Amino acid sequence: MSQDPGVPWGGPRTAHELPRAVTDRWQMPRSRRAVLAGAVLVPLLAGPDLLFPRAGLRNVAYRHGKPIEPVATAEADWQDVVRALGGQEGELDGNMAYRLGYPRTDLRISSRGFVLNPELGLGTYISFVRYADQRTMLMGDMMVTEVEVQRTLDVLSSYGIACTALHKHLLAHRPPLWWIHLHAVDSDPLALARGMRDALQVAGPSRPLPPSSPSPSSLSPERMDLDTEGIDAALGSQGTGTDVYKVTFFRKERIIYHDRVLPRRTGGVTDLVFQPVGDGRAVLLGEFAMVAGEVQGVLDALRRHGISAVELHSHMLMEEPRMFFLHIWAVDDAVRLARGLRAGVDLMQVDTRPAHDSPPTGHPGPGSP
Repeated sequence: MSQDPGVPWGGPRTAHELPRAVTDRWQMPRSRRAVLAGAVLVPLLAGPDLLFPRAGLRNVAYRHGKPIEPVATAEADWQDVVRALGGQEGELDGNMAYRLGYPRTDLRISSRGFVLNPELGLGTYISFVRYADQRTMLMGDMMVTEVEVQRTLDVLSSYGIACTALHKHLLAHRPPLWWIHLHAVDSDPLALARGMRDALQVAGPSRPLPPSSPSPSSLSPERMDLDTEGIDAALGSQGTGTDVYKVTFFRKERIIYHDRVLPRRTGGVTDLVFQPVGDGRAVLLGEFAMVAGEVQGVLDALRRHGISAVELHSHMLMEEPRMFFLHIWAVDDAVRLARGLRAGVDLMQVDTRPAHDSPPTGHPGPGSP
């Protein structure tokens, strides 16, 4: 047993029993204690926004008891952001979310013997959303190489852009890749855009492409070696794509992130993407966006159909309801894969209407709480 050098063995064990000289040595001056206590309490009482002003790290404490709604914008409202990012145009989704994509066309990415198309979500994908309080939210993720991770995090942090998750979306792959999920809220969208521009200089493609632009080698839907009608029928929805085929499902319930309503296509989306590899077969990459009660059922259903689980994790920090994301991988006949995916989709509260028919806002759909 260790013994304090100021307390004789077998001597007193309480402060009242100790000699005055010993207790005085253990006690901090009252004035110093007051200063240190104030230093700790002031930022805590002021709230996390003082510590992370652009990350918006407030718990769900709504203005006037209600979450802040996104507002409609036009393409022209985002031209200053486009210029701050370097001139690449994005696309306005549902008049609310301005989206930009930067596929990593500078990398040759392979996994389990297959070279992967960057349009499988291998890059940086971000959204800007304007809110009723005139603040702008930035949200998205960056795929970076392992050697780029730390420097990218440092650049984002220097602009007040928070990392909300850091993990992988692929099984064994080359080169080693990581995904940084990010979030910030600021009254100045140009500050956020400049932060993303500098982060992309660390970990971005040499020549970025708009999110909807096909690569030079892309296939037309007529030439795509996939039974897209069979995929649509199996999943009960309608996909889109040229060189890859993507089917998307949206949560029915409204998702609130910190004190803000997320637009429908932001934050809680299930994306299932098929890359043709010949003879009607496909590499499948995707993610299921689930609430806690759906996780195990969806995971079990996918495993029964031979679809591999890659990662189960969160992308956000303070959302309601809490969302969990299951990343998946498989290689098989595309229609057979779609039937297996449907077994998982049927266990979730999602809208099966095609993306262009679904409401663009974050308001609840039929049957939602």
